[in-house]
Amino acid sequence: MEPRHYTLWTYKRHAAHRLKEIYPLREADSLAMRMLEEVIHPEQTKLLACWHDNLSGDHRKRLDIMLDELLRGTPIQHIIGYAWFDGLRIKVTPNTLIPRPETECLVEEAVSLLSRQNKGKTVLDLGTGSGCIAIAIKRRMPAAEVDASDICANALKVAAENARNHLTSIGFVCDDMLSPRRDKYHKHGYDLIVSNPPYIPQWEKALMHKNVLEHEPGGALFVPDHDPLLYYRAILTLAGDLLRPEGAVIMEIHEHKAQEMKALCVDLGYKKIRQVNDLADKPRIFVVSPGA
Repeated sequence: MEPRHYTLWTYKRHAAHRLKEIYPLREADSLAMRMLEEVIHPEQTKLLACWHDNLSGDHRKRLDIMLDELLRGTPIQHIIGYAWFDGLRIKVTPNTLIPRPETECLVEEAVSLLSRQNKGKTVLDLGTGSGCIAIAIKRRMPAAEVDASDICANALKVAAENARNHLTSIGFVCDDMLSPRRDKYHKHGYDLIVSNPPYIPQWEKALMHKNVLEHEPGGALFVPDHDPLLYYRAILTLAGDLLRPEGAVIMEIHEHKAQEMKALCVDLGYKKIRQVNDLADKPRIFVVSPGA
């Protein structure tokens, strides 16, 4: 039997216990805490200060609704309407991929590279989704001229809203990177092209949680099993037309495709190739350029 009254602590335990039905223990515990932070207080230190206070009826009702949604597999980012990325609150919807913390490594590499350039900086984000990468780069490098493209018009609406919310001026382009129109992009080209394209083979769906499969856009995640580098080939080919001299391309990659990616880059004429591993020491980013 459930208790009539919960403290914050006992409700957190209750929620984590229920969430263990469909999530690993650590993730269930993290989600339970995230619920309380969203409903009670975003600062964990202040939350812990009232850890043994009783929940109000209104807070209990809101938490129960969130818990029911989570148990149905809805990502918490969709329940609350946003995700954090590079310190920025980014609106997300079912039309956009939920930003992942590991993608912040791409932003770090982009900012590092742009900081070494003395001239005006032009950046293109291919497959922008929520706009998180383009916005994070623009926020860190305000003088850069940033464009961002996506095939999904609804995703671009979300990205434009995020750009406005963060007071960033970004040029948005609706285009398909698999059959791009050169005239839609900066006529003088770009110093940097960045992308976190689809790269998960279809067969990996069997290994993934339903909160991803049922709630995030498959077109932003999956590639055919027979052609897992489909989007990288398209990006690097387009970059051949759009990159300025001494320009570079930065891409997030599948952790098990580093060797194939290196071979593809060499085949397409990219001479400078650098692999960056993430905090788990897995291949995560490729930084490539055609220069010798």
